[in-house]
Amino acid sequence: MPDTHSQIAALKQGVDLILQGQDELPDFESLIQLHDKLTDKHLFDQARLLLAYSLTEPHTFTPEQQLKLGQKQVIATYKDKTLNRSIRLEQARDLLDTIDHPDNSDNSETLGIAGAIHKRIFERDNDVSQLAHARAYYQQGYLLSAAKGWSDKGYCAINFAYVLDQLALIAQSPIATDVRHASDGDMATQVRKEIIAHLVDGKQVQDYPVIDYKEHSQNWWFLVTLAEAYLGLGDYDTAYTQLQKAISLEKMQSWQRESAAKQFARLLHLRKNGKIVRQQNRTVAQSEQQTHDLSQSELRLMALFFPDSSGDSAKAMPQVSAIMQGKTGLALSGGGFRASLYHIGVLAALAEQDQLRHIEVISCVSGGSIIGMHYYLALKALLESKPDEKISQHDYIKLVRRLETDFLHGVQRNIRTRALSRPCPLFKMITQGDYSLTKRIGELYVQELYSKLANNQTLPTYMDQLPIYPCIAEKQQDKDFHPQQGNWQRSAKVPVLVINATTVNTGHNWQFTATWMGEPPEVIDQRHDTNYRLRRMYYDKTNPNQRVTIGDAVAASSCVPGLFPPLQLQTLYEGEQVTLVDGGVFDNQGTASLLEQDCDSILTSDASGQLEAHAQPSQGRFATTMRTSEILQARLRSAQHRELKARTQSGQLNSLMYIHLKQGLSSTDKDWIGAPSSSPAQTPTTTTEYGIHRDYQQAIASLRTDLDSFSDNEAFALMYSGYCMTRAHFKQPTTTTDNPSNWRFKASYIAKNMAQSEPEPALLEQLKVGSKLFFKAWYLSFPLKCVLGLCIVLLSVFALLPLMGEWLPGWSYNQRFLMSFLLVAALAGATNWLRLTQRLGSLIRMKKALLIGGGKLVGALGGIVFAILHLLVFDKVFLHLGRNRPDDD
Repeated sequence: MPDTHSQIAALKQGVDLILQGQDELPDFESLIQLHDKLTDKHLFDQARLLLAYSLTEPHTFTPEQQLKLGQKQVIATYKDKTLNRSIRLEQARDLLDTIDHPDNSDNSETLGIAGAIHKRIFERDNDVSQLAHARAYYQQGYLLSAAKGWSDKGYCAINFAYVLDQLALIAQSPIATDVRHASDGDMATQVRKEIIAHLVDGKQVQDYPVIDYKEHSQNWWFLVTLAEAYLGLGDYDTAYTQLQKAISLEKMQSWQRESAAKQFARLLHLRKNGKIVRQQNRTVAQSEQQTHDLSQSELRLMALFFPDSSGDSAKAMPQVSAIMQGKTGLALSGGGFRASLYHIGVLAALAEQDQLRHIEVISCVSGGSIIGMHYYLALKALLESKPDEKISQHDYIKLVRRLETDFLHGVQRNIRTRALSRPCPLFKMITQGDYSLTKRIGELYVQELYSKLANNQTLPTYMDQLPIYPCIAEKQQDKDFHPQQGNWQRSAKVPVLVINATTVNTGHNWQFTATWMGEPPEVIDQRHDTNYRLRRMYYDKTNPNQRVTIGDAVAASSCVPGLFPPLQLQTLYEGEQVTLVDGGVFDNQGTASLLEQDCDSILTSDASGQLEAHAQPSQGRFATTMRTSEILQARLRSAQHRELKARTQSGQLNSLMYIHLKQGLSSTDKDWIGAPSSSPAQTPTTTTEYGIHRDYQQAIASLRTDLDSFSDNEAFALMYSGYCMTRAHFKQPTTTTDNPSNWRFKASYIAKNMAQSEPEPALLEQLKVGSKLFFKAWYLSFPLKCVLGLCIVLLSVFALLPLMGEWLPGWSYNQRFLMSFLLVAALAGATNWLRLTQRLGSLIRMKKALLIGGGKLVGALGGIVFAILHLLVFDKVFLHLGRNRPDDD
């Protein structure tokens, strides 16, 4: 039997032949069968195109068949994720209006589809009026179906009841402005009772035949509808019986179980949230904070969806917990190695909470991409070596503990400076136009960070080698696994890794995943953005232009404009040279990609560079331009945070974690000169709510966002900060006592001082110096300061000597001037060789091409010398000064 990938390829090829006219259009029954095969493989784009093509020849089908094909085309359209969500919903709504306008329709299927579209528009926009439209269409469909002997087997009715519960919950909230739907919960109960009366008890409906329960007892959706009705009424035992019959059906498919399981989970959320609102008068926003602990009856019912558990509720608990939590996404923000190290602390706390096993999407930006790739590669090795049922929480803790050590070791190799320390790569940058500093940085990510993960295994080189094929038995992997279809049944989820960059060509988000790259439709608002979209392409291993290395993908995500050249991908699109820069330009938090992936729960770790107040802003053009860019990024970050909070308050997200480096730090108002005295502001406590002294946290938040070395103290401070904030979110106290996880950062000198009432001056000074980009070792070392001062004095003196003829008799003026210039240049090069080469380059560019090349060569050689000197001396001094105290090792 062909594998899933072969089946998908064959289905796509078959559709292409039909669309190109090389194959005849199938008859109605064959067309329906082909449609079902396509949708079973989630190929809704192919199904949509096929049905649209078939309806161009209406004479081939009867009016009834045309209506059925049109309805299926509408469903395929609003489920087609190759289209932007807003566009596909609006297209589906307009298409349904042309096929069978729901306002004038007497077809319950049409009305059910209209209700589904408006329900999804509500999920997109949080517009309650759309939910009211869905209510009206479902109600009309339910009444029509009931009058015709429940011809739709209760589909519209059960969805009508669900929407009634949604509206009732919203109306009960104290923040609601519209209470018209306050009694809808009672109506939902009546509808569910009516469903049971007609579909189970056989109650007569006018002159239509009575529904024969036995006749439909082999129909999956019929049984699931009844089970949902009983669940909505709180009759768990009967719901269990009906669902058990449905699960036992031979023709039942995995996607049907998944769809029903998610609907049951949503209904349980509604029931629990409704009880909290009614009993405690809490808001919808507050209700999401409650833990969704299931009763034994609820757990027993939900465990049926996981037949591998053999009816053992306890065994199915991880899968049930995951389905109740919903699709969980983790966003790792940009911010250089500062962000990477902070994210390690977040991962450590999530491992302790056993949350890492639930993550289905990892969206990474810049510094988050560097650590995200590292974590994904380690997780790939774990998931491909152990079966799902044998993967424990300890495995995730062990994975992050190793990440904590290996990643810091790679960071302390100083990738930024090391990129300029080898003559061969520098010469390659000068002579080869397609090789840049960005590509060199990508190579070092692999060499200094990811290669340590190999462990006698082959490290993936290209992005198309990243798909995870989970272990199903010893030395046996599931080569047909796809996260979208198979994750819901797993306890340890297989995450989708999204590396975010920004396309300079279009201004859109560019994504690298394990299976494709390009601009996704969901994050582009095509109602306002009229730029063309560079459609995402699936990797073709036979086409070298479509093979991107993992280093290049991460480097593209982290190449800050102005500091690193953009990454260019050529010959991918006709007449287009794709130019990529840092993903933080478009979305520095990475949350847009999680919303695009339809995540229900979002965990956001934000260690991006945040706007600092400047009492005396620079007046220079470049500095002002950079400052305004920072202001724009801060505004975007704030808007994204508000959007996530609004989605949580409306119930569109089940849960939200959003932590950031300035969390818990207070701000103050500054009075104008001569302002009347105001009441003194309340003095905040010296320690934040997550247990770190505010002075320390302020210094941590101001650490540089760079790719150079971070000392132990800097790294552990960042890790500990992320760890404490994450534990505080999950209401877990953070102490400095021993922990079974045994994190190095938690046992460090840093952790023991973070919660002290008075910060240690030396440690605080180290963290404050960490905000500087250059000369950190000089700021921390008194001997280096003395040596530097002495060198400056001596160089200044000797710079004047050649100008005094009596000191150097026989030297011409030009010779003395040249000597003076070289000495001053040496002094400037000792402080900042890169700026010197840039200024020399601006003069050389006015000369011939030969002089340009020579200038680059001289600058490169100077850079190599300084880089080697920095790595061998100054970097080691800096790391030594910032190392844990010996008694804490």
